[in-house]
Amino acid sequence: FTPLAKLPDLSRAVRVTALGIAGIVTATVMVLIVPVVTALVDRLQERSALLDELFAQGPQAVALLNCDNQVVRINREFTRVFGFNPLEVLGRPLGELIVPAEMRPEFERRMELMSHGQRVDGETVRQRKDGGRLHVIVASVPLSVPGGEIKACVMYSDISERKAAETALQALSSRLLEVQETERQHL
Repeated sequence: FTPLAKLPDLSRAVRVTALGIAGIVTATVMVLIVPVVTALVDRLQERSALLDELFAQGPQAVALLNCDNQVVRINREFTRVFGFNPLEVLGRPLGELIVPAEMRPEFERRMELMSHGQRVDGETVRQRKDGGRLHVIVASVPLSVPGGEIKACVMYSDISERKAAETALQALSSRLLEVQETERQHL
């Protein structure tokens, strides 16, 4: 290299334009954001899977209803207790499926209260697919979803055995009182 040699002009060799800067910034942001978004999506999918499994395996019979009180989803316990499989109930009004005719006014009041955002609990009678009746504790819970639509989660616990035991105990108590009265009169 000689001092008299002319140096090449490199001022135009590397030129950063606004588009180039935007590309560099975008690439940097993507490198930082993509792993975060991927981790969030993974967590959301994991939680969704856990909630789905909890719903499916829950100990109570559960039906999810849309704003028209039509069944959107049921769990395994609902199928076991009431005898309906999911294909038989999806899109049908819950009241037509498991509510005995004489209990429909009570059911309609419950649904009306829920449509205004109120939770309703109580004991009642429901009907299986085969027509058999069962005593249940029911919890009807309104669910608010985006868009302002109210949906409902209706949970049933079969208490038929407990009711039968209570009835038998009352009959036994009555019989005991009769025997005591008869014995008292005899003495």
